[in-house]
Amino acid sequence: MQALLSADGAILKAFVAAYEAFTREVNLPPDKRAMVHLPPEKKRLENYRVEVRESNQHYIVDFHPKRVPGDEGKLGADTTLGRALRFYVRKQDYEVVDVRPWR
Repeated sequence: MQALLSADGAILKAFVAAYEAFTREVNLPPDKRAMVHLPPEKKRLENYRVEVRESNQHYIVDFHPKRVPGDEGKLGADTTLGRALRFYVRKQDYEVVDVRPWR
């Protein structure tokens, strides 16, 4: 059986930090909390495609909501299913230090 996903544990830990910030609205800079305040139905992980990148100091975790017929067709736009967001997770301690709309 072929693996569907293979990832370094550090990358998964960064994803978990971003996911918890997204779903539970915790460990976020106070001025960013409103950005992730969404109804529960717009936070279902199965309705997103997730990408993780890295810079020298951060893991960058992007949540791209999937589309349903009638949604705008460009990457990064909000959809009926959710909001496009980018989380910056500091490599040193896996703290979410910023979140921005992904446009």
